[in-house]
Amino acid sequence: MLSKIFIYGSLITPSNNFSKKIIDNSDYISDGKVKGRLYLLGNYPGAVIEESEKSIHDIKGKLFRLNNTGVLKELDKYEQYFKSSPSKSLFIRRAVLVTDEEGIRHRAWIYIYNRPVDNRKSIRGGDYNRYRLSRRRKVAVN
Repeated sequence: MLSKIFIYGSLITPSNNFSKKIIDNSDYISDGKVKGRLYLLGNYPGAVIEESEKSIHDIKGKLFRLNNTGVLKELDKYEQYFKSSPSKSLFIRRAVLVTDEEGIRHRAWIYIYNRPVDNRKSIRGGDYNRYRLSRRRKVAVN
């Protein structure tokens, strides 16, 4: 079974309980990126994978090796992924290629958004953490 996972959004936020669960049950491999776009869905982002190798857009996140793949069942529930009914899922868990900081490619799980992204704001640069911090700074200044 695939034991690597790529996380890109609220799961890398330190205050998220599932972030702690991932950290406690895995080994950090590297920061990484996948081809695609990140969209703002309210208080969290959603990834849409771009299949073309020529895609100029990247989603930035972190790559982990899970020591306990049972965590995936809990994450599936959190991400509202229903393996037996994908069309009803908010996110779908899918294997993708992740490029780490050294350019090495890893096959890893990612949760991709399973709804239309029409009228959704694209997160420029594909980095949710940077986006979230920049929004916090703008609010603090105003």
